[in-house]
Amino acid sequence: MEIVKEILEKQKQESSKGKRVKVFFDLDGVLAEIYKFTVDIAEVDFKIARPVKTVVNFARKMHDAGVEVFILGMCFIPHQKNDKREWIAKHISFVKSENVLLLLRSDYPDIDRFLIKSHVLKKHIAESDKVYFVDDTSEELRNMLKNVSGITCFHPTAFIE
Repeated sequence: MEIVKEILEKQKQESSKGKRVKVFFDLDGVLAEIYKFTVDIAEVDFKIARPVKTVVNFARKMHDAGVEVFILGMCFIPHQKNDKREWIAKHISFVKSENVLLLLRSDYPDIDRFLIKSHVLKKHIAESDKVYFVDDTSEELRNMLKNVSGITCFHPTAFIE
């Protein structure tokens, strides 16, 4: 897969210079398949979500090569944080707990929903980091490109052969 090769090659280049490569993955629709939707987001049962094995396997491969893997997800109601943390512990346990950033929408009342992730991501990167972001929402990808200097963004379909 070309994207994974690109990221792993960048990891080799950057680590030899003492720099870090970070990949931030969205959770819903990227690492986890949410296949049952309801009108009320509070009714979505994350516990029955299936891992998107292709993307999870690529994330593991990057992690094993020394890339810092993060999960950057949004929660719309408080109990979703616990449900998602349990799911991550079960299916993506190789990601360090401090690299799991689950954002509660109500904690950012003055920020547009599609700007929250870029707002938070900027706090977790340094100028010298090479950063990649994977999300299934085109609005989120566009805002990330506009607001985070030097970031490279991908839709999860880019990982599918």
